[in-house]
This record gives sequence, structure tokens and C-alpha cells, in this order.
Amino acid sequence: MSCSQLETNEKKGAFLLLIVMFLIGYDFPISKNGIVGTYVNNNFNETPFYAEIPYIKDTLILNANNTFKSDYYGNGTYKLNSGIFRNELSISYNYSMGKAGARFILKNKIFSSKKIMLVSDLDYYYEKIK
Repeated sequence: MSCSQLETNEKKGAFLLLIVMFLIGYDFPISKNGIVGTYVNNNFNETPFYAEIPYIKDTLILNANNTFKSDYYGNGTYKLNSGIFRNELSISYNYSMGKAGARFILKNKIFSSKKIMLVSDLDYYYEKIK
């Protein structure tokens, strides 16, 4: 093999490696049907530090009609904002002092279950189980 062929093969290999790394780290857009399901949270035994996330074991059910049910949030509505580079879930619900809402980042990586990120920095999330 000549030196130029080796350089070409190295460039192809580096390019393929970049594509694989991109696909593994990329959050794919989520369809409305793809978001519907049952999610459970993690890290619920921590000391409360942020008002809009549960510190109890919670199950969040997102229905096809844009409503949700949760032991922590109660009943409410949600809106999916799905794009090429970012997926977001906005929720709205009633509580004792009126109406409240929150917005969360959605993770949809290849070879991984969907996650609703409550606090990304601390890896607090709801994970889709069905």
C-alpha cells in the first residue's frame, strides 16, 4: 500500500469514528407518539433543593391527549417541543396556590431509553419504562 492510500484510509476511519461518536451523543427528535408512556424518577431520596422536582418515588404517565398524571405533580397537561438539536417537555398543573409549570430537557440517545431530565447537572431524571 502506498503512503497516499494509507492517508486516505486513515481519513476515512477518522471520519467514520466522528460519525459514530456523533450518533452516540446526539439526542434524536422525539415524535408525539414516542413521548407517550410511563416514566419513573431516580434520585428521589436526596435533600430537597429545587421546588419543581420530586423527592419521592414518582411515576409520571404521559397520555396521547397531552395530559399527564403523577403522584407528585397531580394531573395536568404537557406540550412537546421537538427539534433537530433540542427536545423539551413543558408541563402545566394546578397546586394549592394556583397554577404552576415547569420545562424539562428530553434525552433520546441511540441505545438508551428516553429520559426527562429534571436536573441535568446532577443526573436527576424520569426514565421511560413502557
